[in-house]
Amino acid sequence: MDQWAILNKQLSVFKVIAIGYSIIAIILLGLLFFEAIDTPIIAFEKEGDRIYLKGQRVQLETTDRDIDSFAKSWAKLRYTWGDFKPNEIISRIRPFTTEGLIRKLRKVFERSDKAKKEWKGKKVSKYVGQIEVTLTDKEVQVLFDKVIRINEIPIIVPTAISLVLVQGTRTEVNPHGLFINGVIHH
Repeated sequence: MDQWAILNKQLSVFKVIAIGYSIIAIILLGLLFFEAIDTPIIAFEKEGDRIYLKGQRVQLETTDRDIDSFAKSWAKLRYTWGDFKPNEIISRIRPFTTEGLIRKLRKVFERSDKAKKEWKGKKVSKYVGQIEVTLTDKEVQVLFDKVIRINEIPIIVPTAISLVLVQGTRTEVNPHGLFINGVIHH
Protein backbone atom coordinates (compact mmCIF):
# COMPACT_ATOMS: atom_id res chain seq x y z
CA MET A 1 0.00 0.00 0.00
CA ASP A 2 2.86 2.42 0.73
CA GLN A 3 4.18 2.07 -2.81
CA TRP A 4 0.82 3.15 -4.26
CA ALA A 5 0.67 6.16 -1.97
CA ILE A 6 4.22 7.20 -2.91
CA LEU A 7 3.43 6.71 -6.61
CA ASN A 8 0.23 8.83 -6.27
CA LYS A 9 2.19 11.61 -4.54
CA GLN A 10 4.80 11.54 -7.31
CA LEU A 11 2.08 11.65 -9.96
CA SER A 12 0.46 14.58 -8.17
CA VAL A 13 3.81 16.42 -8.10
CA PHE A 14 4.39 15.71 -11.80
CA LYS A 15 0.85 16.88 -12.55
CA VAL A 16 1.46 20.19 -10.74
CA ILE A 17 4.81 20.63 -12.53
CA ALA A 18 3.18 19.89 -15.92
CA ILE A 19 0.39 22.39 -15.23
CA GLY A 20 2.97 24.98 -14.15
CA TYR A 21 5.04 24.48 -17.33
CA SER A 22 1.86 24.67 -19.44
CA ILE A 23 0.92 27.99 -17.82
CA ILE A 24 4.44 29.34 -18.42
CA ALA A 25 4.32 28.17 -22.07
CA ILE A 26 0.94 29.86 -22.61
CA ILE A 27 2.22 33.10 -21.06
CA LEU A 28 5.36 33.01 -23.26
CA LEU A 29 3.29 32.32 -26.39
CA GLY A 30 1.02 35.24 -25.50
CA LEU A 31 4.01 37.54 -25.05
CA LEU A 32 5.50 36.33 -28.33
CA PHE A 33 2.19 36.96 -30.10
CA PHE A 34 1.86 40.49 -28.72
CA GLU A 35 5.50 41.21 -29.53
CA ALA A 36 5.00 39.98 -33.11
CA ILE A 37 1.99 42.19 -33.79
CA ASP A 38 3.45 45.19 -31.99
CA THR A 39 4.95 47.87 -34.17
CA PRO A 40 8.73 47.67 -34.40
CA ILE A 41 11.05 50.29 -33.01
CA ILE A 42 13.59 51.54 -35.52
CA ALA A 43 16.87 52.83 -34.13
CA PHE A 44 19.62 54.58 -36.05
CA GLU A 45 22.50 56.91 -35.40
CA LYS A 46 22.76 60.33 -36.96
CA GLU A 47 25.71 62.58 -36.23
CA GLY A 48 26.50 60.65 -33.06
CA ASP A 49 22.94 60.80 -31.69
CA ARG A 50 20.72 57.76 -31.44
CA ILE A 51 17.27 58.29 -32.85
CA TYR A 52 14.39 55.94 -32.09
CA LEU A 53 11.26 55.85 -34.21
CA LYS A 54 8.18 53.70 -33.91
CA GLY A 55 7.65 51.83 -37.15
CA GLN A 56 4.42 50.91 -38.79
CA ARG A 57 3.63 47.67 -40.59
CA VAL A 58 1.89 48.29 -43.89
CA GLN A 59 1.43 46.30 -47.07
CA LEU A 60 2.89 48.42 -49.85
CA GLU A 61 1.33 48.33 -53.27
CA THR A 62 3.68 48.20 -56.25
CA THR A 63 3.35 51.46 -58.16
CA ASP A 64 4.22 52.38 -61.75
CA ARG A 65 7.21 54.27 -60.38
CA ASP A 66 8.43 51.08 -58.65
CA ILE A 67 8.06 49.11 -61.89
CA ASP A 68 9.89 51.83 -63.82
CA SER A 69 12.79 51.82 -61.36
CA PHE A 70 12.84 48.01 -61.29
CA ALA A 71 12.96 47.73 -65.10
CA LYS A 72 15.80 50.29 -65.36
CA SER A 73 17.82 48.52 -62.67
CA TRP A 74 17.32 45.12 -64.27
CA ALA A 75 18.37 46.39 -67.71
CA LYS A 76 21.57 47.81 -66.20
CA LEU A 77 22.30 44.59 -64.31
CA ARG A 78 21.65 42.41 -67.37
CA TYR A 79 23.33 44.41 -70.12
CA THR A 80 26.32 45.99 -68.34
CA TRP A 81 29.66 44.21 -68.07
CA GLY A 82 33.33 45.12 -68.18
CA ASP A 83 34.53 41.64 -69.04
CA PHE A 84 31.97 39.14 -70.32
CA LYS A 85 31.51 36.69 -67.44
CA PRO A 86 28.13 34.95 -67.74
CA ASN A 87 28.14 33.59 -64.17
CA GLU A 88 28.61 37.10 -62.75
CA ILE A 89 25.77 38.45 -64.88
CA ILE A 90 23.51 35.56 -63.79
CA SER A 91 24.36 36.10 -60.12
CA ARG A 92 23.53 39.82 -60.40
CA ILE A 93 20.11 39.28 -61.98
CA ARG A 94 19.13 36.07 -60.14
CA PRO A 95 17.27 37.80 -57.24
CA PHE A 96 15.01 39.50 -59.81
CA THR A 97 14.62 36.76 -62.44
CA THR A 98 12.69 33.48 -62.51
CA GLU A 99 14.63 30.23 -62.78
CA GLY A 100 13.06 29.49 -66.18
CA LEU A 101 14.49 32.69 -67.65
CA ILE A 102 17.85 32.04 -65.96
CA ARG A 103 18.06 28.69 -67.81
CA LYS A 104 17.26 30.39 -71.14
CA LEU A 105 19.83 33.10 -70.51
CA ARG A 106 22.50 30.49 -69.76
CA LYS A 107 21.91 29.04 -73.24
CA VAL A 108 22.11 32.53 -74.79
CA PHE A 109 25.34 33.19 -72.89
CA GLU A 110 26.83 29.89 -74.09
CA ARG A 111 26.29 31.02 -77.69
CA SER A 112 27.74 34.44 -76.83
CA ASP A 113 30.71 32.77 -75.16
CA LYS A 114 31.52 31.07 -78.48
CA ALA A 115 31.31 34.46 -80.24
CA LYS A 116 33.69 35.83 -77.60
CA LYS A 117 36.54 34.05 -79.39
CA GLU A 118 36.24 36.70 -82.12
CA TRP A 119 37.07 39.32 -79.49
CA LYS A 120 40.32 37.63 -78.51
CA GLY A 121 43.00 40.23 -77.89
CA LYS A 122 40.49 43.08 -77.90
CA LYS A 123 39.20 44.97 -74.91
CA VAL A 124 35.42 44.66 -75.00
CA SER A 125 32.86 46.05 -72.56
CA LYS A 126 29.17 46.88 -72.65
CA TYR A 127 26.89 49.25 -70.79
CA VAL A 128 23.50 50.86 -71.22
CA GLY A 129 22.51 54.47 -71.40
CA GLN A 130 19.44 56.64 -71.89
CA ILE A 131 16.91 54.16 -70.48
CA GLU A 132 13.23 54.91 -71.03
CA VAL A 133 10.45 52.74 -69.66
CA THR A 134 6.93 52.69 -71.07
CA LEU A 135 4.22 50.98 -69.03
CA THR A 136 0.98 49.72 -70.50
CA ASP A 137 -1.66 47.36 -69.18
CA LYS A 138 -0.11 44.52 -71.17
CA GLU A 139 3.64 45.06 -71.02
CA VAL A 140 6.67 46.91 -69.74
CA GLN A 141 8.67 48.20 -72.67
CA VAL A 142 12.24 49.32 -72.10
CA LEU A 143 14.09 51.42 -74.69
CA PHE A 144 17.79 52.02 -74.20
CA ASP A 145 21.09 52.42 -75.96
CA LYS A 146 23.47 49.49 -75.63
CA VAL A 147 26.99 50.85 -75.88
CA ILE A 148 29.54 48.23 -76.85
CA ARG A 149 33.15 49.36 -76.61
CA ILE A 150 35.72 47.45 -78.64
CA ASN A 151 39.23 48.75 -77.98
CA GLU A 152 37.68 51.97 -76.62
CA ILE A 153 35.66 52.55 -79.83
CA PRO A 154 31.97 52.86 -78.89
CA ILE A 155 29.26 51.24 -80.98
CA ILE A 156 25.79 52.38 -80.00
CA VAL A 157 22.95 49.93 -80.58
CA PRO A 158 19.42 51.23 -79.96
CA THR A 159 17.57 48.42 -78.19
CA ALA A 160 13.92 47.80 -77.37
CA ILE A 161 12.77 44.98 -75.13
CA SER A 162 9.52 44.04 -73.46
CA LEU A 163 9.67 42.51 -70.01
CA VAL A 164 7.22 39.90 -68.77
CA LEU A 165 6.77 40.52 -65.04
CA VAL A 166 5.36 38.17 -62.44
CA GLN A 167 4.63 38.84 -58.79
CA GLY A 168 6.46 36.63 -56.31
CA THR A 169 7.72 36.52 -52.77
CA ARG A 170 9.04 39.77 -51.35
CA THR A 171 12.59 39.55 -50.03
CA GLU A 172 15.09 41.92 -48.49
CA VAL A 173 16.88 42.21 -51.85
CA ASN A 174 13.64 42.34 -53.86
CA PRO A 175 11.16 44.23 -51.63
CA HIS A 176 8.48 44.54 -54.32
CA GLY A 177 8.52 40.84 -55.16
CA LEU A 178 8.73 41.55 -58.90
CA PHE A 179 10.43 38.99 -61.11
CA ILE A 180 11.30 39.02 -64.81
CA ASN A 181 9.83 35.89 -66.40
CA GLY A 182 10.56 36.72 -70.02
CA VAL A 183 12.33 39.16 -72.31
CA ILE A 184 11.11 39.89 -75.83
CA HIS A 185 13.59 41.69 -78.08
CA HIS A 186 12.01 43.97 -80.72
